[in-house]
Amino acid sequence: MKTVVFAGMNWWDLISIAVTIGMLIAAAILDKKTLKVPNYLTFPGFFAGTILCVLSNGFGEMGLRFITIAVLFLVYMTKILAGGDIKLLMALTMLHGTLGMLITLVLANIVLLVWKLIQSRKEAVEAIRDGLFLMNGWGSSTYSDNDARKIALAPYMLIGFILYIGGRIAIYFIF
Repeated sequence: MKTVVFAGMNWWDLISIAVTIGMLIAAAILDKKTLKVPNYLTFPGFFAGTILCVLSNGFGEMGLRFITIAVLFLVYMTKILAGGDIKLLMALTMLHGTLGMLITLVLANIVLLVWKLIQSRKEAVEAIRDGLFLMNGWGSSTYSDNDARKIALAPYMLIGFILYIGGRIAIYFIF
């Protein structure tokens, strides 16, 4: 039996949240400066997530998480998202499961869209046209690697993750 520590979460969940927030803060800073998320941030998050998943859920959950990672690898092969962003999503998957990663990604897209609407309605319309979930280079593989329209996704993922965890806590206390 899992011991609930806070808001329906056990110690392994809280450790996963702490690891994720640390990883996303570092990734957000580096991604904003260089438009790259380095392996030395994502790989430890991936491996920590793997260990925490086994400790928290046993091996039963691992299959779904590895299937999600295989799908993310296929997304990477299509050049929809950059490699660093995909590795960050893979680490999130291992740390919080497929649903946690998808909710974080959707919330990151909503935050990004709202930010683009505040900045420029025209850019927001372009972002919608190119696809909300296809944020690297505004979602089109036709843009070059040096295109100025590339987006540092990690800061939005950090905000999306904070909203996801805040929502989990709020739902726990409301219901």
